[in-house]
Amino acid sequence: MNACKTLVAFMALGALCAAAPASAQTLMAQPSATDVALAYPERALQERVAGAATVTCVIARSGLLDQCEIVSEEPAEYEFGSAALSIMRHFRYAPVTDSGERIVGMRKRLVVRFSPPDNSSEPASRDPQP
Repeated sequence: MNACKTLVAFMALGALCAAAPASAQTLMAQPSATDVALAYPERALQERVAGAATVTCVIARSGLLDQCEIVSEEPAEYEFGSAALSIMRHFRYAPVTDSGERIVGMRKRLVVRFSPPDNSSEPASRDPQP
């Protein structure tokens, strides 16, 4: 069973996209585009650096992710791992898969990719545009 979930943060588009996992686990809630934008590491945002982090978590009885750990992050010096960990609290899964398999206690692997806004010469900012 593939327990990998990929998220792509497209801050320039203001959208959060998630590919459905092959295991048919039902995702009940996920981070919003705003949650991801607020988690983007400040230095990486200012320098317009893209990055990614792989995190593993255990699915708790509540469906929330627990015991999350950073597996890898790239580039490491920009703290994308910490940024990914900070949005894990926004995920919630149904306690069973579509086929009835219990997922409580299952270890989940998530890859979070961050992309800075791809516009212009001005420095990137977290401030919303008017």
